[in-house]
Amino acid sequence: FRPAEFYPGTSPFLLPIIVNDQFINKKKLIAEMLIKEGINLSPEYNCIISDWKIVKKLRIKVVKDNNAKSMKKRSFNLFLNENYGREEVRDIVLAFKKISNYFYGL
Repeated sequence: FRPAEFYPGTSPFLLPIIVNDQFINKKKLIAEMLIKEGINLSPEYNCIISDWKIVKKLRIKVVKDNNAKSMKKRSFNLFLNENYGREEVRDIVLAFKKISNYFYGL
């Protein structure tokens, strides 16, 4: 797993976690396992405008969104909170290590 890039001065409240190519077909399972470990995340990004029913119904032309669809396919979103301290960060890191070790041990 690896976090998406952020730039100085940004303050992310959700951090896209990109799943390595060999595990893309396990992305949902990985996210569900992390949730069971107590990690607050969204297993799938569902705000791609071209997928909205109303957009299809009204036949609204949407700019190309290949990048957004690619990210949806290969990532999930880790929720962050400005009040997280060392304990929360440790819990997140340990959960990611546990799940990563599981999949790399297969």
